[in-house]
Amino acid sequence: MTTSFSQPGTYTIRLSVTDANGLSDDDTHQITIAQQAQPPTALIEGPTQASVGEPVTFTSRSTPGSSPIVSYHWDLGTRSASAASTADVSVTTSFSQPGTYTIRLSVTDANGLSDDDTHQITIAQQAQPPTARIEGPTQASVGEPVTFTSRSTPGSSPIVSYHWDLGTREASAAPTADVSVTTSFSQPGSYTIRLSVTDANGLSDDDTHQITIVEAVQPPVQPVPPVEPPVQPIPPVEPPVVQPMPPIEPPPSGGEIEGPTWTLVSPSPMVPITANFIGGTITGHGGCNQYSGNYSLGGDGQISVFGLSSSQMACPQEVAQQESRYLNMLGSANRYQIQGSNLTLQSAQGSLVYSSLSAMPMPMQFN
Repeated sequence: MTTSFSQPGTYTIRLSVTDANGLSDDDTHQITIAQQAQPPTALIEGPTQASVGEPVTFTSRSTPGSSPIVSYHWDLGTRSASAASTADVSVTTSFSQPGTYTIRLSVTDANGLSDDDTHQITIAQQAQPPTARIEGPTQASVGEPVTFTSRSTPGSSPIVSYHWDLGTREASAAPTADVSVTTSFSQPGSYTIRLSVTDANGLSDDDTHQITIVEAVQPPVQPVPPVEPPVQPIPPVEPPVVQPMPPIEPPPSGGEIEGPTWTLVSPSPMVPITANFIGGTITGHGGCNQYSGNYSLGGDGQISVFGLSSSQMACPQEVAQQESRYLNMLGSANRYQIQGSNLTLQSAQGSLVYSSLSAMPMPMQFN
């Protein structure tokens, strides 16, 4: 007879035999049933991805069975990385080549019972960071616009942001997708430009660039040579002819242009612009630079302006553009007219309207 016992304990087995004559006999036998020993359960905890050369740690989260675990045997998937039996529940290693590796753990308890577990990890080629590089001038003047450009090269992934620090609190820039930045400096000195680039993997690199800012040197104003008026032939003298007194005509277009300081009122300038007409020479302030030239007046309000030149001060772009448009219109003026306190110069490009009542402006200074 074969049987099994579901609970531990001591059991008495009894046997009674009977023969053909009806005679019988009994016997007993005792058996002790012990609790069946349970093996341990192996379990590996660790990352599933890493890079070449990156340290990774695998830890045994195994649970004991009927008796404590006494040894851990790790097989790390490479001949050089396999480990012998040990009492350590964790092992740290790195992988020199990309690929997929199978980690094996065998745990053994005090009863000699054991269990195994496996864990896979994928090793990728190590990501390369970007390389930051700044291109830009090493010297400029106060107020002069300067541009710095990133010539950085990506690593394993594209560059996604550029952070510029331009060496001054007011000129520092937040992270941006722009590879260039333009600024100017209001004070002379040496400034350190810093660029930090970050790629799609979150890897970054920095570069620095030095620029020296010097005081702006103003070129001297070149004197305008006097213009000799053209020599007019002397007409033959005719005998006087007595004519009747003509009726009084209103004054022709034109008027007394010389004397006042004329201030431009239209087109409305963003900074004061002036003009003075004295003895064939015109001088004034174009909003950024002093200018000078020559003019000649003809009958019936005709005027010709020529030989204009100006100083070469640095100024904001929009002011420089306004001054250029003004000097172009002034140089093409062909008629003038004075009405009350207003002077109008007309040209093919439009009209310039001045007033003699406006206060004399102070020249604007640009740094």
